[in-house]
Amino acid sequence: MQDELTAIGKLVGKEQEAKDWLADFDKKAAKAREEIKGAIAPDATVGLYEGDDKNFYVFGDNWGRGGQVLYNALQLKAPQKIQDQVIKGDGYKQLSLEVLPDFAADYMFVTRFKHGDSRNGALDEIEQSSIWKDLPAYKAKHIYTMDFDEMYNYDPIAIEGQMEIMVNKITGNE
Repeated sequence: MQDELTAIGKLVGKEQEAKDWLADFDKKAAKAREEIKGAIAPDATVGLYEGDDKNFYVFGDNWGRGGQVLYNALQLKAPQKIQDQVIKGDGYKQLSLEVLPDFAADYMFVTRFKHGDSRNGALDEIEQSSIWKDLPAYKAKHIYTMDFDEMYNYDPIAIEGQMEIMVNKITGNE
């Protein structure tokens, strides 16, 4: 996000405004990291997931859904498989139910894809499975359903809002 915002600021002659916004955001992110310290273990992992009519996905740090917030601003860690195959890969990956435990995080943020008459059949099916119910995040009540419209975008204003939402989910202040 920093590179993109700096480049856009430069293009439109508002480089200083972009730098100021980024500095302000960095301060907000530092405050947010302090807020979550007691609520999440330093070695805990976090993940971003989404279901639609037919498929279930995991997302990395630069594909919307709050990735920029969790992994960059809050500096939280993804499970190793997500780091290796998603963040260092294409930015997202389709998952089958059978491999979901390999990509599961201690804290899971899940969106339901919304487009037209999408019914989220894949996610509904996964949430009813014994595999889902055996996930440590499920048992610890660390699966958070996120509003698709609030989490989809990754512009600066959306990211600020996502940070507040995610901090509130983690700390239980929602």
